[in-house]
Amino acid sequence: MDDSFDIFADDPLVIVKLGAGGDSYKFVPPAIRPHTILVCLDAANAPQHAGEGFRKVVQLRDVVAESTEPRQFIEREWWACSSLLEADGDLVRKYGLSEYYTEKARTVVRPSTLPDLLLANGLQSFDLLITDLEGSDFPVLKSCGKKIESATIVQSELRFEPLYEGEPQFHEVAAYMADHGFRLVEMHEERWKPASRNKSSVADGVLVWADCVFYRAGEVNPRQIAKSVVLLSMMGLRGLAAHILETHASVLSAALRAQLESLTKPYGRAYRLRKKFRSMASSIKRRVYRSRFNFDHLVQE
Repeated sequence: MDDSFDIFADDPLVIVKLGAGGDSYKFVPPAIRPHTILVCLDAANAPQHAGEGFRKVVQLRDVVAESTEPRQFIEREWWACSSLLEADGDLVRKYGLSEYYTEKARTVVRPSTLPDLLLANGLQSFDLLITDLEGSDFPVLKSCGKKIESATIVQSELRFEPLYEGEPQFHEVAAYMADHGFRLVEMHEERWKPASRNKSSVADGVLVWADCVFYRAGEVNPRQIAKSVVLLSMMGLRGLAAHILETHASVLSAALRAQLESLTKPYGRAYRLRKKFRSMASSIKRRVYRSRFNFDHLVQE
């Protein structure tokens, strides 16, 4: 079969992941990788090896923020809690997270902005932006200005109960994204158990934050339709991807339609069972191998 994904040959997909430490990039299909530039950044932990086959991989240990003004970067005991922002002590105690948020060090840093990082690596825009910046997500999104509208999908870690000083409420960010043509299409939620004597046996919790997925349709042309279908499929939104593909099939070549249809096939029962058992195994492992960081504040779905 012809490589119909050559529609991206002269204008490759750009995926930017901010807060990439420990993350996997297996969600990018092998057929798409030769047409994809991957930029992954984490200030607290080295980004995981991205795997083979990408057009280009840029791995950075920079601190990213809304401006280049010198700031203090706070390194905490659990590396994923490290941030430019002070944590709300009352909320840390509410959920029994003091050990996670204990400070290890403070370092004065001069952050980079996302537009500056892109330019430094020969890029002008991005198609998929994923942020996990411990309270700094919204300022970084706003620092992009109109450039944010080049994206088809933005996924950001947003909180319903802001944990960091100055962090906005979820609805403020959602309204900003709507003003730029994005709509919320998915949330991967996390619920935490407030500290109590019965915490270990409690099954419910408070909705604290979610990875929020925003989608912007853009123009109706072959590349944009292909980009929407590819990226939505990557993010697990195959139903929406299939709908867009069928709605705009007339603007695509037969070969490209066939390639895109291969990405939108529903997940099979075996895949769903593997996902369920992985979640169960992870929960059991945390309970068996107790440590300072056993994540017993999390509600297991």
